[in-house]
Amino acid sequence: MSGPVKRLKPIKQRKPFVSPGRYEVRLKRLRDKKKKVEIMESLIEMHENRTNPDVEYIRGLKRRANEVRSQLRVLSTTDLSDRP
Repeated sequence: MSGPVKRLKPIKQRKPFVSPGRYEVRLKRLRDKKKKVEIMESLIEMHENRTNPDVEYIRGLKRRANEVRSQLRVLSTTDLSDRP
């Protein structure tokens, strides 16, 4: 074991926090919007099935749900099915 000392390979430093890329951020926004639409639809259905429904409140919920659906259409240029 004579000869020059071999140099050890440097240890790769890992970042403790990796910021997500644009694609991951966009997918997260899409999932959040989709979840919001599902929640609003279930809320609308719950209020419509009451014995004495508040028509104005239901109309406002439907308006907001349609706004979120239109935002979802604009954001959904990528397909969610290929990602977990």
